[in-house]
Amino acid sequence: MTIPSDPHHPCPCNSSLPYSECHQPVMEAPDEDRLAIGHQEYALRWKSRGFTG
Repeated sequence: MTIPSDPHHPCPCNSSLPYSECHQPVMEAPDEDRLAIGHQEYALRWKSRGFTG
């Protein structure tokens, strides 16, 4: 994945979200924290769409 030079540009994953709100937190996390942050970001998006569980 090519990281945009401006975090406000669209994310390269084609999610239609800005990079800063999509993959930036995961891609810029330290290697040892990347999986936990990925899970956290996924849960936040899941919850923001009205799903519970």
